[in-house]
Amino acid sequence: MRTSHNLGNSLIEFDGPEVAHVETYLNADHQGSERHHWKGDYVKLWARYLDRFELRDGKWLIARRRLLVDWMYRYPADGWFDDHPDASAGLRDGSDPSLRPVSGFHGTPSPANAVWPS
Repeated sequence: MRTSHNLGNSLIEFDGPEVAHVETYLNADHQGSERHHWKGDYVKLWARYLDRFELRDGKWLIARRRLLVDWMYRYPADGWFDDHPDASAGLRDGSDPSLRPVSGFHGTPSPANAVWPS
């Protein structure tokens, strides 16, 4: 299963100095595996997290979370996205271009004519 979650606006309301109630908007994209009940289909949802944060030992932590799905759309598995010539999947085998050193990382500046990512 491949997923991507993008968090948006948050509304924070304090309930005293150690409790906050937070509503955060999110968009999520999923591609279910064959073992998943979506059987390879793509699903996009628009939702909100309703969280209770508590200050514990000087750190704000989520004490309780509820997901409210406002809208969801299921795309068919066949011919929707992966067959597009510009489509590619992220590489999780250590060869992803984002893992290569670039200017500012690892103390090695990139040459002026470097194409990144290549």
